[in-house]
Amino acid sequence: MNKLGQFPADGQEARKSGKFYKLTSDTALKVVSGTKTPVLLNMFVSNDVMSVGELVIPAGGIGPRQTEFDVHDGDAVFYVKEGPLTFFFKESKEVFYIEDGDFAFIPKGYEYKVINYSGKVAKAVFVVAPKL
Repeated sequence: MNKLGQFPADGQEARKSGKFYKLTSDTALKVVSGTKTPVLLNMFVSNDVMSVGELVIPAGGIGPRQTEFDVHDGDAVFYVKEGPLTFFFKESKEVFYIEDGDFAFIPKGYEYKVINYSGKVAKAVFVVAPKL
């Protein structure tokens, strides 16, 4: 967790050096998000400008697998690689069903959770960019 905010390198240093980083699911920073309903985040970039990663929600269990509620200081975009996924917004109680190849845009400040009702692992690539 101490690498969050500076992975794969400190943002300012990386922009000065111009170094190229090849990042894959195998080399990503692995982060378990949540304590009640933990899910895996493969973090590809986490710096002073943005975070880019892959959300992996397993299948199975007594009920649907899901993230805990989250809110960001910047806009977020999700691309569903392997779905479907359901996005639930806490305040409005709105629900959006997102399938493979679909995108979800979540404006800054909206509290939401992502739910996997399917019987298989679901994956989505995300970008959160509070400084853009």
